[in-house]
Amino acid sequence: MKRAGLSPLIAQLAALLLLTIVLAQAITEIVIGAGRPLTPRTYTLSEVAAALAAAPASRDRALIRRRVRSLPAIFTTGARADGAERLASLLSVDAADVRFICRPASLLTNLTLGRVGASPPRSAPLGETIQGAFAVAWRREGYWLLVEPAPEWEGLRRIGLSLAAGILLVTPLGVWFALAITRPLRRLAAAAEALGRDPLAAPPALKAPAGIGEAFNLMQSRVQRFMQDRIGAFAALSHDLRTPLTRMRFRLEGADEKVRAAVLADVEQMEAMIAAVLAALRDAHAASARTPVSIGAVVARAAEAQRLAGREVEIGDAHGRRVMGDAVALERLFANIIDNAARYGARARVAFAVRGEEVETTITDVGPGLPATELERVFQPFYRSGNASEPGEGLGLWIARSIARAHGGELTLRDTSAGLVATVTLPRAPDARDRVIP
Repeated sequence: MKRAGLSPLIAQLAALLLLTIVLAQAITEIVIGAGRPLTPRTYTLSEVAAALAAAPASRDRALIRRRVRSLPAIFTTGARADGAERLASLLSVDAADVRFICRPASLLTNLTLGRVGASPPRSAPLGETIQGAFAVAWRREGYWLLVEPAPEWEGLRRIGLSLAAGILLVTPLGVWFALAITRPLRRLAAAAEALGRDPLAAPPALKAPAGIGEAFNLMQSRVQRFMQDRIGAFAALSHDLRTPLTRMRFRLEGADEKVRAAVLADVEQMEAMIAAVLAALRDAHAASARTPVSIGAVVARAAEAQRLAGREVEIGDAHGRRVMGDAVALERLFANIIDNAARYGARARVAFAVRGEEVETTITDVGPGLPATELERVFQPFYRSGNASEPGEGLGLWIARSIARAHGGELTLRDTSAGLVATVTLPRAPDARDRVIP
């Protein structure tokens, strides 16, 4: 298979980035160009003197007037400007009682006026006119009166306006573009989930960027071939093993009766183990359609053999609970679990519950349970617990868990004071209107 590069995905992301930059720049130019040019405010010395002398309620809103006990340090470190004597004359006070300094323009002012990179100019009075940032102090009895320009918010307002307009226009476009890019990835995630629940399902038709869909389908095909090869290898092995076992049967015809009975028992046990392994592989990995299945009907059929044998099996209400799966394989799963519960636990009680997107089935017995160290070991093939008192191959729970996992579910055991509890979780059928196998 030809490997696809990431060029389509990279091209889409680059186009989104470029479009966003161009649109944001266009919005900024429109907002700034539509307004009048930004210039620093201009004041006259007469306006400043009036602000110093006027009552707070009547002062110009463009000038801030406040009262302090001591002279701020900026008046000793800032650049002194001409105009203090003229202000003192306008106020009819001694020139020593008036301070006038120029302040550097703020970074925001430089940004909004397009003066970034240049040396920040200091405001200076030009005759009767003052432009830019400044501060004036007038000494009174026991305090100082300060007057300075109010902050200029026009530049910040324009920046905020352009930013808000950019967000309102670019965000929907970016969300739409992001959804368009990630939609194939969401399909891929759904396909991966479906693969985990049904490995032998037909590969989906995926349209994902950068050849991801083709790579996923190739992976699924390889997984399916591996599983089919595995089943085929075990089938061939069983055939090869049965041939010498059959020869052993013929050769035992003339053997001593006692020896023949013992060897035949071993041969029959080996044949039963081979048949059980093949049945487990067939049920767990056979390519069968997954359809909505009534979990109550499956469990009822699985428990029928135990009821006919005179064992007690109590099945709770399963109305409306359906799972996605193969009815035959699921019947084998529950038959193995109910058989263990009824055989070794005296009585089996089955209950159902819906947990989100899964149906949970619990099988509880009233037997001696299992030690904590064996709750996982009993799922190993050919392992038999010390509590097992009847003959068997030790494959029942391994087969049951294999079928559950092949359906995208799980089988676990936990020991309680009342007995052993087996919990089977299976994917819930998506819609009750689908065809149901009763």
